[in-house]
Amino acid sequence: MQLQSAYFFIKYLLFKERMFEIFPCKKEKEIVRRVENIRVKLNELILKRIEQLKESPVKDQDKMVFLDLYVTEYLKQQTQKEQSIDIEEILHQFITLFFAGTDTTATTSGTCLYYLAKYPEIQSEILEEVREVIGDADVNEENLNKLTKVNALIQEVLRLRNPAFVTLFRTVKHDKQVQDIKLKKGWALVQLQNASSIQDSHFDDATEFNYKRWLNKGNVVKNDNGYIHIPFAAGPRNCIGQHMALMEAKVIIALLVRKYKILLNPDVQQVRFGVKFLQTVEPDNCLLFEKRI
Repeated sequence: MQLQSAYFFIKYLLFKERMFEIFPCKKEKEIVRRVENIRVKLNELILKRIEQLKESPVKDQDKMVFLDLYVTEYLKQQTQKEQSIDIEEILHQFITLFFAGTDTTATTSGTCLYYLAKYPEIQSEILEEVREVIGDADVNEENLNKLTKVNALIQEVLRLRNPAFVTLFRTVKHDKQVQDIKLKKGWALVQLQNASSIQDSHFDDATEFNYKRWLNKGNVVKNDNGYIHIPFAAGPRNCIGQHMALMEAKVIIALLVRKYKILLNPDVQQVRFGVKFLQTVEPDNCLLFEKRI
């Protein structure tokens, strides 16, 4: 679902999180309905897991999923009659982690596959590494960490085509001068996340796709202040799902490349990058998958 109209963005600038309550259009009503449906389903899941862990606690933390950690702490506090975690917080944290590593992972993986189809020689190099490191075995933590070329591919895609290249809006709390720009209290700001990543002052041939730059042992980023290549943002509000997202993307790419040859669809005349909240390859049918013999 796309909300690309000026009406949508003006409402956001004016009303922030209350925008969906004020003169909602049909699409906005549909979003609210879907969000509420997700909340109801996840709340049911959490309550069910609470009852399951009451009856049969998981004592080995290595066998716990993320939800179990929160539910176990919740039950512990209930027993000790403390209350710093409630079901609403569990719901919010579960949604945050789940969605932080879902849409972005899918979009990043799709963009990686596009570049593999566009550059068959890179696809051959990635396939060679996957066969050498994983072979026909299952993917596990040990062999995932050895997929250096796959990791380099993902980093280059995140540099050039970061799906979340436009971060969330921020509100200026007080008047502030940033270099030659005067910011006024109340202004809504949005940062172009990858602006520094495509500057020649920071990367050689910055606009060219070259995954091998990340295989160099030296410093990849020139004039780096620690905030040049930050595909998952930085600071206390960086992406909570970044490690899970990278791990999932490696698994997806490795398994697909091992089983299929990725090809550009000859029936698609033009492949482009569009923005549907995230930056993604369009159209959806631009790739073909040919099973490897």
